[in-house]
Amino acid sequence: RMPPLTSLNPITRLKPGATALLTGGDERDPARQVVLAHHRYGRGTVIAFPIQDSWMWQMHADVPLEDMTHEMFWRRLLRWMVDGVPDMVDARPAQEQVEPGAAVDLYAQLSDSAYVEINDGNVVAAVTGPDGATRELVLDWTVEEDGAYAGAFAPEEPGLYEINVRADRAGTPMGEGQTFVHAVDSQEEFFDASMRETTLRRIADETGGRFYTPETVDALPEDISLTGAGVTLTEERDLWDMPVLLLLLLALIGSEWAYRRARSLV
Repeated sequence: RMPPLTSLNPITRLKPGATALLTGGDERDPARQVVLAHHRYGRGTVIAFPIQDSWMWQMHADVPLEDMTHEMFWRRLLRWMVDGVPDMVDARPAQEQVEPGAAVDLYAQLSDSAYVEINDGNVVAAVTGPDGATRELVLDWTVEEDGAYAGAFAPEEPGLYEINVRADRAGTPMGEGQTFVHAVDSQEEFFDASMRETTLRRIADETGGRFYTPETVDALPEDISLTGAGVTLTEERDLWDMPVLLLLLLALIGSEWAYRRARSLV
């Protein structure tokens, strides 16, 4: 039995694709908070351990001096994060979270048992949506990089999409890889919503507009000019298609010639 720990950042929910390795809490709800969680990020691993006093496993008065739990925990945790080799089929999306309907680029890295990149493999991704329906997507070799395959799909409905990528070479299975994509409405508008005055001024200058601030917005009504329906139509015609203007031009030219003739200027 280990001494109680204090949660520095209480976490009660996991993001899609994450796995809770250890949970804890009080006696009324022992699984209320996440103590240790794991999540794959690209080709790496992410560990969340939001505890501020794990040192108590080593320094608490109830822990015997010969107890090696603290050292063993951190040694094994660090070794797990850096140990291991890439899978023969390594699948990853360009973005783990997208808006519903937006295209998602899916990538896979394929290598043999000696970890030599393979360019002639058959790579297929099975995409399972939140409704349980599964569709297959063929990933083609990118040509630009050895062993790299790519494809794209659009998650139409919000929810978690499970992607299982399998590969074979000349009919011989080479392995499978798994990844996830979460389709959810973007919340970027709620973050970093400060005004970028320099960018707005540049856009106004390049598009012929004007930039207003709360101090100068009173001039907006005077700057607005109405032009009928708001649409200006320019039409060009040749003179010979407009007899009135052509006759007027010929009359002016003839009048000038007659005036010069009368004044003996020609």
